[in-house]
Amino acid sequence: MNLNNPLHSCFEKPSNKTKVTKKCLDELSLFYKYIKPLGAGITALTIRISNNQHDLAIKMMKAGAAAYKEVDVSCKVNSMVNYSPVFNTTHGWTICKGIPKEWASRIKDKDYGDAEKLKEAIEKNQKILFLALELNTHKIDEVGLNENDIMLSCFLLLHGIAVARKYFPYFRHRDIHMGNVMIMLRTVKNSVIKALPDITVKLPSDESVVFTLPDVVYLPKLIDFGESRFQQKGHTDDVPEESYQSFEDIENTKFAPRNDIRRLKDLILKLLQQRQIEDSEIDSFFTSCDYKEAINAERNDYMIIEALLKNPIFERYNILSNVNFERKKKKSCWGMFCQVCASPNPKKTYDTNPHYAFCDDVCEQKYKTFRQFIPYTGEEVYE
Repeated sequence: MNLNNPLHSCFEKPSNKTKVTKKCLDELSLFYKYIKPLGAGITALTIRISNNQHDLAIKMMKAGAAAYKEVDVSCKVNSMVNYSPVFNTTHGWTICKGIPKEWASRIKDKDYGDAEKLKEAIEKNQKILFLALELNTHKIDEVGLNENDIMLSCFLLLHGIAVARKYFPYFRHRDIHMGNVMIMLRTVKNSVIKALPDITVKLPSDESVVFTLPDVVYLPKLIDFGESRFQQKGHTDDVPEESYQSFEDIENTKFAPRNDIRRLKDLILKLLQQRQIEDSEIDSFFTSCDYKEAINAERNDYMIIEALLKNPIFERYNILSNVNFERKKKKSCWGMFCQVCASPNPKKTYDTNPHYAFCDDVCEQKYKTFRQFIPYTGEEVYE
């Protein structure tokens, strides 16, 4: 039997009309060796496999509209890997009836977790979609980042969001949190490189402007785009009224453009808390006029996020560009935004200092309680 690598590229799209060959399972068994399960969701099981050159992650789903959409989203993400290192490579996809016997014999019932429909589909030899992705093995909170690592990650993730909004203007990830930012450990022969090559990224609006990031050992990777939207009207809940929801209510403003950078802020502050890093200059970034103006912007397009990348605080962490940005003198934004939740046009000022403005008594009380110069995140940031 003449066997070939069964994966289709992103140039092809899966559908109910995709031809399923009889040798599909033999090809998967020949080219990819099962290693171990990585995790299961409600509709999918992800496993680690090897093709003798490097390890990959394969996400197995019952073939259908939801799985086809997953491939479409992964391929959109794949189209941006040359512009931002935070996006993962999609290696391809295929559809077979069932899964290879050798894989099935090593997957335990408990490995399927809540993916009961997938397990049932496999047992009945129904069509299964296999999506091959770049492998990430560490969550961002598992590798012990220091303050410099955290700031490098913050910059790269902001850059990735800006890139996504350049190529997909209405892009929103909508689910940025600890579990959805992984780390690629930059290694050679299973040991960390002692002299790491610099990472360089280009300003989305002007590719002649290049930022250099030295000594990036822990490269952040943004994953799980299941909640993402790439179109303006991507969901029945995507309504204009949402832009007027509470600035603190992240869960109820998933479709608002500001949601991604508010969630990124929460992620960074939680990393600082976890590592017990206090009095960090990163705090001042999230209280800067640039950041507050960005989360209040109507559309939060990539040019607005670019302004954040130019913030001089990144230079203090040795993130340098090949041009000197013009630093326009800006008037203070104290009093323009709530000191706690950063919503615009606050109505109340702090009794002893008129520069500290608040939406109402609730926000003022939170400030008096925590005394933190950072937007309140709904939980105590530091002890």
